[in-house]
Amino acid sequence: MTPRARATAISSFSTKDLAQWLTDDLQGSSLVTAFYRPDAQSPHAAVIEVYRALDRSLRTDIDLIVLDLLDKVRIIDPRWPLDAVRELLLTIDPILVDSSHRADAVEHILALTEQESDAIGERETAHVECLQALQALGHKGGITFWRDAYERGGSHYAELVACGLAEIDPGAAFDFLADLPWSDYVETALFGILPLLIDEHGVTKVATLAVARQASWPADTRELLLEVFASEGLSVEASVAVLPSRRASDVIDEILRSAVSDADALVTSLYVASDARYTRDEVERAVQTLVVKWDPMDSHQGRYSENMLQVIRRFRSTEALLAVTAFLENLFELRTSNPQDKFIRLATDCMSTIHTFSTYVRQLLTGESSGSAIAVQQKLIRCLQRSLSEPSIGKTAFEIIVSHAAEADLPPTIVAALQSVWFSTADCDEALLRFYEKERVHEFMDRAFEVAHGSTHLAAAAKLYQYIVAMREFNAFVDESVALVSAQDRQTPKEELAFVREIVESPKLYDC
Repeated sequence: MTPRARATAISSFSTKDLAQWLTDDLQGSSLVTAFYRPDAQSPHAAVIEVYRALDRSLRTDIDLIVLDLLDKVRIIDPRWPLDAVRELLLTIDPILVDSSHRADAVEHILALTEQESDAIGERETAHVECLQALQALGHKGGITFWRDAYERGGSHYAELVACGLAEIDPGAAFDFLADLPWSDYVETALFGILPLLIDEHGVTKVATLAVARQASWPADTRELLLEVFASEGLSVEASVAVLPSRRASDVIDEILRSAVSDADALVTSLYVASDARYTRDEVERAVQTLVVKWDPMDSHQGRYSENMLQVIRRFRSTEALLAVTAFLENLFELRTSNPQDKFIRLATDCMSTIHTFSTYVRQLLTGESSGSAIAVQQKLIRCLQRSLSEPSIGKTAFEIIVSHAAEADLPPTIVAALQSVWFSTADCDEALLRFYEKERVHEFMDRAFEVAHGSTHLAAAAKLYQYIVAMREFNAFVDESVALVSAQDRQTPKEELAFVREIVESPKLYDC
């Protein structure tokens, strides 16, 4: 039976009968359906054929029926198995694409998308069909929406997500593909979006965007890109020849977005290469401009921020240290609410970066810096304090503390703050045992005694001695402990003095 004949047979149905026909057909549960649908045809394809052959009034009725069914399938119902839900979603294009009810359909499908997304890993889902339906309805979502979809779905989502991002921003689509490990899925996605983007934006813009991010792609893929653009009448060399004439900050921004490794070396090459178009000063100013604009928690997540930290270690400045410290503090907040490996990896990179800023850190801690740098002083100390209890970055934080605690000219306020860091974690003894080499702890203890002799922070110092006892390595400090108590006898509050005596005169201390 032809689609027109099937449409004629269905045209006499009431709205209730139409709804029942559509439900039965999508669920594959009707004997009548078998008569109207050829055996080799999928349910949604048969429905679409009939829909296109119906008159406008009946198509409007089916629009409303499909919309109602979308609302119903959000509730788990054994009458709507997964295959039937998928078939329903595949009717969206064309049934609701040009409908006046498109916005309502988007709302229903977004709710279903969230439900199916949460179920990934627990059961088979209709998540892909939900995303395809949203694209058909013209719902753009956002960059985070599509990247999250990929994180949930995995590598076979590459083309679907790239298409979604391309609708928002072609550059975002190429950034996404450049961030992924190369695979057949990525290659299919790359060459799948090219024709659509070229039609909409022109070959010159698309070629420039693609070539700027091609560093991570295989050589044969880059050659194939040349052929694609050449077939559109454009030489890739001509399209990217303008890149060196751009502002240094634009070129560095491209490197930060696309470099797979050695971003700092690539940035340095902009002024050391024999054909360099920029001076060192221009490159350094450009780096500082990008540091100020750096938004690692939103638009510059992932590879961009990892590359930025690498570049910052090469081009150091007070402003860069401020940016890294602020970023690290934000990471700790995210660590509390949404622990993820990528945050810990970035935190490790941040702490390693801070460790390379020895001069600037010293200026902050000794008060030699001025202006906005001083404002970050306490923020840096808080970051060091929180880092001690984090296995991935605790050792580096301790190294920073030890190296700057040995500064003889640290102001008393900073000494007190650093002492607070030393003794703030309940697991300080375990942390010392776990992370730090003995000679570094000796250096730390030497400075601790220097500080304790000249301060009133005896209770904290005594607490440290108690921790050291557990390590069974530091009896050399016992005599100094007793001498310290004697020296402070007349100027220490009785409560603190009693606590110190209890520690340093304990048999356990000497039995170690």
